Amino acid sequence: MYLTACDPRTGHISRHFREYGEQKPPEIIPSNAAIDWSVQSKANNPIGIEKASGDYTDMLMDQFDKNRKKSLTIKTKIMKTMLSLLLICFFIPAMSQNTRLNGYALYVFDDKFDSYYSGTDYYEGKFKGGLQWGIGLEFLPQAVSGIELLYLNQQTTAPTRYWAPGQITEKNTNFDVGFNWIMLAGNRYVSKPGSKVEGYGGAMLGAVIINVENPDNGSDNSATKFAWGIRLGANIWASDRMGIKLQGQLMSAVQGAGGGLYFGTGGAGAGVSTYSSMLQFGLGGGLSFKLGGAKAK
Repeated sequence: MYLTACDPRTGHISRHFREYGEQKPPEIIPSNAAIDWSVQSKANNPIGIEKASGDYTDMLMDQFDKNRKKSLTIKTKIMKTMLSLLLICFFIPAMSQNTRLNGYALYVFDDKFDSYYSGTDYYEGKFKGGLQWGIGLEFLPQAVSGIELLYLNQQTTAPTRYWAPGQITEKNTNFDVGFNWIMLAGNRYVSKPGSKVEGYGGAMLGAVIINVENPDNGSDNSATKFAWGIRLGANIWASDRMGIKLQGQLMSAVQGAGGGLYFGTGGAGAGVSTYSSMLQFGLGGGLSFKLGGAKAK
């Protein structure tokens, strides 16, 4: 850039050249290059601008979905790692004591859930019954009491009808739902001397990790809820080391149904944003194996 100056003493006019630093052009990130080109090429076309804006929004939503799925995968891996460490820490010191390895297989019955706020803000559905399987490691500090760390799993569906704000009509969706229960149980045993039958009862506290997928649009979500349960049953010892379990149980996940976990409302509707606690009753049994300590009488 040239500047002209005049010296008042001599009347000499001089021109000077001053160079300014060039501004660095904005960097175009490859992932945004297509969108930048689209917006620039259609700057004089309102319809084109709107389409480019929509393309950019779609790109952000795709990236958000990828990040969310990656986050869910990481959470699942962390949960499995923590459960494995807990089992190892619980298992190793208990091997020299009176320890049992329990396997479970139960049928869980249907459970209804609902929330109603208005004629256009509600949901109603049910968790379908099915198989619940699990495994537990139990340490008996005394012959009449036990402490058990157990994991239970159930894969089911939840046919649901709902109406959220912004919808034109009622929707019906059959959600895919997975329950992963991680519980700590306290058991109390009773039996007659010399009997092969051992009755028990107990309570459970822990958490349930709920995974929900909407097959209509492919979206998924996950949440962890406080859980509790109670159970009654009996062990029939077929040998000194193996017993057959018969058991009935009631499991509950506090605020385990509904809300943004299922419908993705983000709190938009007073009805569909609320959660409903769930109760699941199950009947079944399993096997129990004595790993150490005294044998069954």
